[in-house]
Amino acid sequence: PIYTTASTRKETALNTLTEEQLKNLQAYLGAGGKENFRRMLDFIRYDIDGKRIKAPRPEPPKKIERRPFFHVHEDDSFKTYREYLAWYKKSGRYREGAATVCLLYGNGGGALEDLITALEKKGLNVVAAHGMWNPASMFEQVKPDLIIYQPHGRLASRDPEGAVKVLSQYNIPLLCPIKSDQPYEVYLKDQRGMDGGMLSQSVTMPEIDGGVAPFVLSALFRNERGLLAYKAIPDRVERFAELASKITAMRRRKNADKKVAVIYYKGHGKNALTAGGIEVGDSLLNLLRHLRKAGFNTGELPESSEELLRQIQDNAAVFGAYAKGAVQEFMKKAKMEKISREQYESWIRKSMPADLYRTVTARYGEFPGKAFQTPDGGLALGMLRFGNIVLMPQSISGEGADADKIVHGVKMAPPHHYIATYLWIRHEFNADALIHFGTHGSLEFTPWKQVALSSYDWPDVLIGEMPHYYLYMMNDMGEAQIAKRRSYAALISHLTPPFMYADGYGAIRELDRKIEMRALAGDP
Repeated sequence: PIYTTASTRKETALNTLTEEQLKNLQAYLGAGGKENFRRMLDFIRYDIDGKRIKAPRPEPPKKIERRPFFHVHEDDSFKTYREYLAWYKKSGRYREGAATVCLLYGNGGGALEDLITALEKKGLNVVAAHGMWNPASMFEQVKPDLIIYQPHGRLASRDPEGAVKVLSQYNIPLLCPIKSDQPYEVYLKDQRGMDGGMLSQSVTMPEIDGGVAPFVLSALFRNERGLLAYKAIPDRVERFAELASKITAMRRRKNADKKVAVIYYKGHGKNALTAGGIEVGDSLLNLLRHLRKAGFNTGELPESSEELLRQIQDNAAVFGAYAKGAVQEFMKKAKMEKISREQYESWIRKSMPADLYRTVTARYGEFPGKAFQTPDGGLALGMLRFGNIVLMPQSISGEGADADKIVHGVKMAPPHHYIATYLWIRHEFNADALIHFGTHGSLEFTPWKQVALSSYDWPDVLIGEMPHYYLYMMNDMGEAQIAKRRSYAALISHLTPPFMYADGYGAIRELDRKIEMRALAGDP
């Protein structure tokens, strides 16, 4: 007996059941819930499979009231948010004044109960809701600080634009964690991470709604019966809950108290000042002034972009792969942050698997490596501080003569000083947010997976649980897509200066016309 429940093509919509069997089976499936699925299995055994000896006569489908709001257990479900909130307070879970996270359940994946528990351990109020039912109305009722959507397609199939409008109106971030539909050990080795229909439905479609952070929470594991079942990946749910906690905390903190790290990307040397269509000095100074105007603590700012660039060159310069002599000379004069072996190794233990770190020491030797080494065996990082804002250069992410090739991705672990930049921002500076400034940097091109990253992929390891924003040129959407998916970034797009025809004159215009005619001619 065959029945296909959700085929997208007539050719695969298989059904060998009788009309009566089909009607009953669809009734059980349509009613939903564990009790109805138990009754459905009794019906299949008794009526379809015909095994009736000592088998109970199946009960008809149990009508279940539509209750969109729920908690961990199926019985804890409610028709209205008001009813849910009353129960949530009575249960002792509610925290007065804490942020509220709305968890939209759409695509399953074995991590829902674990995620609710992890979020509540972070001090957040959590309300779970069925993600396919009119979310715009739901958002209006709950007014959450953050929405987590376990995606399969757009946020609302009936009115996606209405849902996005509410998100925009209340400035609500949308995080879209995902599951891997592969056995965990297979998933770890698959460089694609995710492809085909799962990629389009779980990552691409939510991006249209503004969803970010396709952070893998679960994969397939063998259960006690030897069957593959979705389960949360150890440490991933906890890390994602920490990201949610940091985003909600940042939204509620006063701007004057927020710490922001800015990693800027530019070419090497004094004159390579552009970063994907923006002037680094002018644009960084504009950003700092904008933050000051918005109430951030920026301290005393340079009067001009020339002065800012001079400070960058003196204290936070960018060096090529083989600028060893220049690096040593720079370190004698620059005001640098010194990092000891003990600090660095404590950050490593918090941030990555031990066997992943061994790939670093195998290539570059023990800490601190070859570059930016202090006389006492530590490591130095160049940076500029303006109040609670720190500017840091993105150093080279590998070794070799071709810097452009390294930036665009090579199959090697990043060196100690590259890793230390991100770990210092996370564990020492304790940034509320990280901004990558300029198209494009190298973090999103470090190994390994293209999307659906694991705890063994370098962008995931280095970004960690930091809220991340990336200033990206909007005419480079191919690489911007990589940055968004591989570094969990919310993209801030900007336009490059427009191009226009300069027009010629006299003989120059005639020459241009003839060159164009020759290019178009079939027979030169």
